[in-house]
Amino acid sequence: MDILNFISWVKSGRVVTSVNANQTLLPVGLKDPKRDDGYLAGAISAQDFIDQVVTCVPVPPAGIVVVGTGCCSTVRCGNSNIASGSNSTVSGGRCNTASCTYSTISGGRQNTSSAQYTTVSGGTGNTANGNYSTVGGGYNNTASGSFSTVGGGFVNTASGCCSTVVGGAFNTASAYRSAILGGEFNNTSTFCKAMIVGSNITADRTCTTFINALSMKTAPTSSAGLPAGTVWVDTAAGNVLKMV
Repeated sequence: MDILNFISWVKSGRVVTSVNANQTLLPVGLKDPKRDDGYLAGAISAQDFIDQVVTCVPVPPAGIVVVGTGCCSTVRCGNSNIASGSNSTVSGGRCNTASCTYSTISGGRQNTSSAQYTTVSGGTGNTANGNYSTVGGGYNNTASGSFSTVGGGFVNTASGCCSTVVGGAFNTASAYRSAILGGEFNNTSTFCKAMIVGSNITADRTCTTFINALSMKTAPTSSAGLPAGTVWVDTAAGNVLKMV
């Protein structure tokens, strides 16, 4: 087929939008080292072409439920997963539900992503139900504050706006922009921007870091050149802690 003829067919309107895949041939170039130009003209049916180059999502076996009911939603695989929010995604796992706009669950089991732009990466029984919240994994963790994050661990909750629980167990970051780095049974209460490193601590002041104990291995031994507010150890005075 001459390329000029092909162009003239396109200009004259000989363009189709649907065909019988088994009765339509597509022109192809077949590599042939014996030819000067390296290719031999040939044809392949549209159906054979589809079978060769298109990868389809497999149909789940009987008894397996993978449902994408939201507009532009996707469930790639797994068992009993549901993506009911518009543009929501469940990539795999079992019994996961992404029920709000742009919500995402990567895998795991019995996870729920139920607010706008929320993400649960994996784990079991995790819930991201604050807008733009994230649960990285773990077990029975909840990110319910807007822009909140739970990295993992066990029964942790980030309920304050922009709050974070990195890990540990039974921790609650309930204040605005508060953070718990680990440990267990910690609570930032209502004190915003509080940070806890340790266990069994409840914050009682704003903009404060709470710890159980502090061990400084390489503290400065001189105040020279240190900015105001820096702690240093006066070895000459018997390892006395001082502040610039």
